[in-house]
Amino acid sequence: MNVYNIIFGQDSGQVNCCFHDDSRASAGIGPNGEYNCFACGAKAHNSTGFIMKYFQVSEKKAIGMRNKFNKILNYQYLPITDEQRNFLHSVGLIDRVIDRFFFRSGQGKLMQRLLPNANTWWNAQGLSNHFVGHPKYKYDFTIHGGMTIPFDNMYYNHIIITEGEKDMLTLLSLGIPNVVAKIGGVQTRILGNWNFKDKYVTIIYDCDDPGREGAIADADYLTEKFNCKVKVVDLGLKDKEDLNDYFMVYGKSIQDLQGLMAKTSIHIPQPKVTKTKVQTIIDSLTDDEKVEIIKLLKEENNG
Repeated sequence: MNVYNIIFGQDSGQVNCCFHDDSRASAGIGPNGEYNCFACGAKAHNSTGFIMKYFQVSEKKAIGMRNKFNKILNYQYLPITDEQRNFLHSVGLIDRVIDRFFFRSGQGKLMQRLLPNANTWWNAQGLSNHFVGHPKYKYDFTIHGGMTIPFDNMYYNHIIITEGEKDMLTLLSLGIPNVVAKIGGVQTRILGNWNFKDKYVTIIYDCDDPGREGAIADADYLTEKFNCKVKVVDLGLKDKEDLNDYFMVYGKSIQDLQGLMAKTSIHIPQPKVTKTKVQTIIDSLTDDEKVEIIKLLKEENNG
């Protein structure tokens, strides 16, 4: 199983090109993993080259991702227990979303699927065995930090990005289909891919400093790299609270969130200030050294 199976659901033949708006199966995947679009000209000599182009990563990172994509996880995909289902209900998830994303491993762990369609290559994540307090996600197999999942939710013209899987699953349970989660930590740069190009994006991260800083950094990147129109939504909650809290703790509705999104302005990246060598040297001085230099300059001017 390889990256083509994950992106296109097949590893050879004609596919809709992922590098432009294509509904005519203009691209072909060859027997040796070569990719060629006859409409837009996108090309890759093999699956590694495709990963480099699609995810905008270096060859070294692409090789690591390719090897992980090719790895088949030997999980036992068992139905979840009533206790596990009740827990997921308690955090706001509905059965349709639970059945799409969750299963029980042979060791009894509640596992979450991250990639679409085929069990044999779904990236599995485990919740804590005992559902006490706030369960933490544990990565059994991580493809790359900053990736947005599930891939099959990336084809909407407007994409909502949440900080983590819980918030993504919450929105899906509330009937919002065009949502993906950024995995691997909010301060990891979002792993851009060509499904973002020219789209509307709404970023809703946690209400803390890392969440706000990560949202701005990702908004800058998506605006500059993929020409996205991005909104960064501030939920206005307490420190470290998130989108799930917005609904489950404060009783907000989808209409409340949509109103907040509508009032939020399009993000405009701030110009990046590049320091001169002189500024860098000045910043490295202590206050006493700065005072001494100013004193010497005054004496020189007076002389």
